[in-house]
Amino acid sequence: MRRLLMVVAVAGLVASACSSSSTAGLQPSAARSLTPAACTTKGLAVGSASAGPSGEQPVTINLWSFYSGGEFKKYCEVLQDFHQKYPWISIQHTGGKSDQDIFRAVNSDTAPDMAITSGPDNVAKFCSSNTYKDLATYLQNDNIDLAATVPDAALRYTSYNGDQCSLPVLSDAYGLYYNKDMFAKAGITGVPKTLSELQTDAKKLTVFNPDGSIKVAGYVPLQSFYESTQLYNGDYSGGIWYDQNGNSAFASDPSWANLLQWEEGFIADVYGSDGYHKLQEFFSKLGGPDSEWSSAHGFETEQVAMMMDGEWRNAFIADDGSNVNYGTAPFPVADDTPDLYGAGQRSSRTSRPRSSRSRTPGSTATSTSRSSSRSSGTSTRRSSRSRRSGPPMPICGIRSSTNGNRAG
Repeated sequence: MRRLLMVVAVAGLVASACSSSSTAGLQPSAARSLTPAACTTKGLAVGSASAGPSGEQPVTINLWSFYSGGEFKKYCEVLQDFHQKYPWISIQHTGGKSDQDIFRAVNSDTAPDMAITSGPDNVAKFCSSNTYKDLATYLQNDNIDLAATVPDAALRYTSYNGDQCSLPVLSDAYGLYYNKDMFAKAGITGVPKTLSELQTDAKKLTVFNPDGSIKVAGYVPLQSFYESTQLYNGDYSGGIWYDQNGNSAFASDPSWANLLQWEEGFIADVYGSDGYHKLQEFFSKLGGPDSEWSSAHGFETEQVAMMMDGEWRNAFIADDGSNVNYGTAPFPVADDTPDLYGAGQRSSRTSRPRSSRSRTPGSTATSTSRSSSRSSGTSTRRSSRSRRSGPPMPICGIRSSTNGNRAG
């Protein structure tokens, strides 16, 4: 993890502060030269800037990120490594920031120099409004070859209309997590590979209390449940997000309607006619969305038999001291698209047919548009505010609203 993040830090931070020509547009807070301090949940002063070997002037960059807890501390270590290599660049790192915080800061002229966001949802919006700066000039000035450093798919997710206004930070691998002991008890000998098999197995694995409430959920298809979102599920059902004209295909592509109908039928078949309310009550008793980032997690406490999750769950399970006996596999796909099994997301610009999507042979978890960049042995935690939305998370330089650019 540290090796990958270091590459990104060099690409982003050096581009913004390595030369005097690069720093002019980012308005770094040079007056805030801070001494080293321990990582905290509020912020970290990384290094005290000193003149560089070639006479570079000391500069301090104000960096915001969505990181908290263990992830914040880990990234602080990366930034400290960066400062050791480029001692004239100091970084003031503040975690726990959301896109809404960035909106407000830009509009109030208090924006940071750079930001790491939890997803690319607002890249197009920020790029088109010039809130995010086009990094091309800075990258060229510092001889950073992105094409040789970052996969093309990741660059496409972090650019807009040809402007590389953000850079990818990291990526995740998603797949099916399943409870091996529950599988054995239910007589299930193999992992489900299609949505119908997932439904059949979920029904075998689900256990009800005497009052009819859910004791153990075989699988929870609710969009509010942990990582079970349409962004990921749509890919496994063959969904297309945009048509040839760049318009939303949610209403025109039948794959989406089929997915929603499957979810409705799944809930009724597995949990009964009032299954939706039973699932809501079950999720509430688990602790709701916040339980995803705690030891009360439904899978870790063996109250959920199967789920979709990312590679970080391995570290959470170990860190939380859970004794769950689990395995991982590619996530099941729609019955009419069996060729997608083991595949991840693809760019809408890809010319290859669906049947030739790249696969992850030998992998124990399906890659969702990219390979894992985290060590499964590293104990990292995410804030419930920081749910990812699929593609790599961007890092960007931000313009001040005094330049006439407003966000929101």
